[in-house]
Amino acid sequence: MDHPVVGDDEAMKSWISNLTNVPATISEEELMAHTYSGCTVISKDTLLIDLLCSCYKFVYNEGVHKGLLKEYVLFYFDLISDTACKGLPLEFAVTQLKERHTKLNCHFTTMFLKASIDFILMNLIQHYHLFMFAMCHEREKDERKDSVKVVSVHDDNISPLSTAIDIDTWNLQQSINQLEESNKSNQEEIVRTVSESAGQLESELNSYLESLTARMEASEESTAVTPDQVEPTEGIKNLIANIVTVHAKITNNQLEGAVARSKQLIQHEMAVNALKRSNQKPTNEVNLKPSRAKRGSAKSPAKKK
Repeated sequence: MDHPVVGDDEAMKSWISNLTNVPATISEEELMAHTYSGCTVISKDTLLIDLLCSCYKFVYNEGVHKGLLKEYVLFYFDLISDTACKGLPLEFAVTQLKERHTKLNCHFTTMFLKASIDFILMNLIQHYHLFMFAMCHEREKDERKDSVKVVSVHDDNISPLSTAIDIDTWNLQQSINQLEESNKSNQEEIVRTVSESAGQLESELNSYLESLTARMEASEESTAVTPDQVEPTEGIKNLIANIVTVHAKITNNQLEGAVARSKQLIQHEMAVNALKRSNQKPTNEVNLKPSRAKRGSAKSPAKKK
């Protein structure tokens, strides 16, 4: 199999996958699980392929013969598989590195072996615990399922969109409604006050009428005359005067109530009209003034010779 060129990542992954039997792509089941859980897809095989790709690039850039390139990638693969992938401690991994690296002396140059040690220390040993955790601890699958149920809600209180009005009109209507409520409250207060006064006057009138009736009956019994022949005493005259006065007060109370209600209604209408005028949008004024003709634009008639 031809060795891929550095830079062609897909070809490198495919070559390494065929060499080590490590899947180069994540399975569809794992991909769906990670997709729904919202996690970045980093599986054990994906991490291992990435580490071997870094190894391939290192050996390729060092100019190692293609025959030895395969041998070194397998060496690196076996080292990772027997240490980090099994969750063995770092001390064991360092020991394995020394023993196995010594066996490469007969195939590789001293300069490359030195660069190899630096590469393994910087890439594998320095991040060994991170790789060991990623290789040995499987992520728990997030099997939570969300269900959404759409319920159609029909509210008769919501007006159709075709009847919608602009915000200025709506604000004006709200202000008018407040004035209407205030006017209604004031009108009810006027009616209540007039009714209370009328009740007091009616009670006072009934009291005078009862007293007058009692006086008239007493006079009839004492003089044994008919009611039209009874001479009105000073007390009876006073009662009649009081009755007439109370009647006048009742009439005056009714007139004052009617005037107060009319006054309140007029004030309410004036407030509503003023509010409507203040919310009217200004119209463009039309200039009706005749424009002045420019001097010298009109030609004067020619003079006859």
